[in-house]
Parts: sequence; structure tokens; C-alpha cells
Amino acid sequence: MPNNNPIKIDIERSGFPVTIGDVDLFFESTFESLKRFLSIDDAVKERAALIDKMVDELPDMDDPKNMTGETFDKATELVKAQAELSYDLTFGEGTFKRLYKKYPDVWALQEAYDYASIAIADRLVEYAEERTYRMEQAQKDALEKKRKKRS
Repeated sequence: MPNNNPIKIDIERSGFPVTIGDVDLFFESTFESLKRFLSIDDAVKERAALIDKMVDELPDMDDPKNMTGETFDKATELVKAQAELSYDLTFGEGTFKRLYKKYPDVWALQEAYDYASIAIADRLVEYAEERTYRMEQAQKDALEKKRKKRS
């Protein structure tokens, strides 16, 4: 009688957790996610265009008479838009809003993103080195098996 038990194969997600404040996020390091992360699609261009428009509307911040409450609010909105774009591209749509709801401090969130992006870049270098090592080991193993077959 055939065995009817299901076959179960676990798949481990590619990536690693990132915690900002006490909010747990996940950075996916799949080839697909990295490609999406590194490429510019229409939504990014559209959002970047809004940010560029905001920059163009800001007065010269080097001139002290331009430092008004309204100017400060516009600069804060610019930083907020940039932070939202960064978080959402890195961790998925809606991430910034989730963080901002818990931590309504755009400057602190932008600084946290800067630190997180450096840590992510470092981790990606580690991943690349590990993958390279595993590929080299697999090649060595394959060559050794091939050599043993010939003997």
C-alpha cells in the first residue's frame, strides 16, 4: 500500500529582521526584492517628483529672514516625504506610516533609517561573502567528485 503521508519541505525566508524602536520589520534579501529595491519604477519616479517639487518651493534656507514657521513646516514635510519613500522602498508600503504613528518624530525616524540603511548594507556584504564562499565550496566539492570518478 502506497504511503499517503504528505511531503513537507520547509523554506526559510531570505532576509533578516530589523527592529526600529520596538517595531519589528523584515528586510527581504531575495534577488527579486533586491532588484525591486535597486530599480526605479513609475511609483518611485512619481513620488520623487513630488519631493523635487517640494524642494523647488523651499526658499533659500541660508537667508535668516527665510527661516519662518511656514518654511520650517515645509522643510519638515520634505524630510517626512523623503523618509516615507526610504522606509516604504526598503521595508514595504505603509512601513513609514506604521512607524510614524508610534513615533511621531520625523527627524528621529530619518536618523534611525540612516543607521538602519548602513547596518543593512553591512549585512548584505556579509550575505554576499557567505554566498560566494558556499558557491566556491560547491565548485570545489563538484571538482573533487569529478576527480574521484576519473581515478
